[in-house]
Amino acid sequence: MPVLSAIKRVHAGRQSFEGYILGLGPVGYWPLREVNGTVAEDLSVNANNGTYTNTPTLGVLSPIPPRVMGVARAVQFDGTDYVDCGNLAAVNFGSGDFTFALWLKATGSGTEVVLCNGSNAKRYQLVTAADGRLQFQIDDGVNSPSATAAGDSRDGNWHSVVCVRGGSLVSIYVDGTFRDSSVDNAGDIDEANPLIFGARSDGAGGTEFEWEGQMSHVPLWGRALDVAEIEAIYLIGINGA
Repeated sequence: MPVLSAIKRVHAGRQSFEGYILGLGPVGYWPLREVNGTVAEDLSVNANNGTYTNTPTLGVLSPIPPRVMGVARAVQFDGTDYVDCGNLAAVNFGSGDFTFALWLKATGSGTEVVLCNGSNAKRYQLVTAADGRLQFQIDDGVNSPSATAAGDSRDGNWHSVVCVRGGSLVSIYVDGTFRDSSVDNAGDIDEANPLIFGARSDGAGGTEFEWEGQMSHVPLWGRALDVAEIEAIYLIGINGA
């Protein structure tokens, strides 16, 4: 969808954020808007529900739509808890193109993993570095290209983050704006470990580099989103319903 079209639809009818994301055909989409329980619902056609582990705080207030009973919700991680989605074929992209997106408000310190599929051997992941920069990394066990967004993400604000592998590049976008890319020299990055939000699998049944902050709306696609789609995720997120 062209950016101008997305803007017009936002102002004309406050387009549903969830509706826009689902219209892009994600292979997984976890809004993380539950207020109780342990199930993190996957709204995609694959319905691979995740599990809230070690009791993260659910239902915290968020500025990012959609609003359930008039209130937008997110999950808060405290550095000991996370969402475990399991080892999913749908999000094991091998050497192919893919995109993942999320909204976050980072509050921790040190090096933390926001999202990871895989472990310390092979993976794709989003990291909050010790200085607060956001870094998208992929690793095939030999090569590990990355893209880094300058600036401290722990600034007290919510941010839209989109990470893309495609066009022989790995790229990161923050708040709808391209921030960095590097040449993709990695191959197959699949590994038999789970997709986790708020930590990374240690490869032995536990987790490491646990993250602190608030998170919502985590979709993944088995393709590279284009610039217009990425900008619309941000625009509809801050203006939609």
